[in-house]
Amino acid sequence: MIFSFYKETENLKDHYDFLKERQEQYAEAIGVEYKLYGDDDQYKEYKETFKDRPYISEYNIINFYKIHLLYENSERYDKVAYFDFDVVPLTKENIFDIDVSDGIAVRVNHDDGAMKDFNLNMMKWESKALSTIRSPTAKYWNTKAMLMYNGMDGENDVYNTGIILANNEQLKKLAYFDDFENTLQLMKGLVTEVNGGWPAYIQSLFGYDNETLFSYKMQLNEVKLNDLTREWHFILNERFPYVIKDTKFIHVVNKRLDYVKEWYEKNNI
Repeated sequence: MIFSFYKETENLKDHYDFLKERQEQYAEAIGVEYKLYGDDDQYKEYKETFKDRPYISEYNIINFYKIHLLYENSERYDKVAYFDFDVVPLTKENIFDIDVSDGIAVRVNHDDGAMKDFNLNMMKWESKALSTIRSPTAKYWNTKAMLMYNGMDGENDVYNTGIILANNEQLKKLAYFDDFENTLQLMKGLVTEVNGGWPAYIQSLFGYDNETLFSYKMQLNEVKLNDLTREWHFILNERFPYVIKDTKFIHVVNKRLDYVKEWYEKNNI
C-alpha cells in the first residue's frame, strides 16, 4: 500500500493533477493500493490534539500526522510506503522489493564528512551564514542533543522522510509515538533552556521536527537503517537542480515542478 498527504499550497495546487496521476499510475503499475489523504475531518481531529502545544507549527503537525498514518496503515498491510505529495515516480520498478524485514528503508540526508567538519570546526561554522531550522544540519545537532540527554554519544544520521518503506514489526520497534508527550517536552526544554551548555548558534537550530524525532528513535531503539539509495530517492534541490540518470523517484524539494513536468513529458516517461 502506498499513501500520500496533500494540503493545498499555491505551487502544489497548480500541479495537483500531475502529481496525483504520477503516484496513482505508479501504484497501479506495481499492483498496490494507493490512497491520498487530505485536509479532512480526520486530519482536523489529529491537529486538535496539539491545541495545547501552540509552540508546534502546523508544518510540524502535518509531518507528525504522516508518521501517524504510517502506523495506522501498517496495521492493515504487510508493507507500507509513504510518499510526500511532491515525489514523482519515474519507474515501474517495485519499491516493495526492497527488504524491510529487519529495518526501515529511508534515505540518509546528509554528507558524513560535512557533519564531521561541523564537529571539528564549530567556531569556524559560527562565522558562516547559519543553517535554517529545517536543514539537515539543524536536525543533526538537535538529534545529537536529545541523544546526549539520554547518556548516548549523540552520533546520528539525518533522514529525509519524504519516502518511507516499513512494516508493522519494525515500526513497533521504532516506537515513534511511545512516550510522545515527554519527548516533546524534551525537545521544548532544549529549545528554551537558558545556559543549557549549547552555544547559542547551535541552540537556535533546535525545534520540533519529525525527522529529528525519527532519527532520535532510530538510534535510541536500535532500529536498522535500510538506506534508500540516491536512485530510489533523488532530492531535487539547489545542490542538485537537475534530474540525474537512473533516478527512480524525484523528490521535488525545491518545488521546481514546472521543470519536472516538462522533463517528464520530454522524456516520454
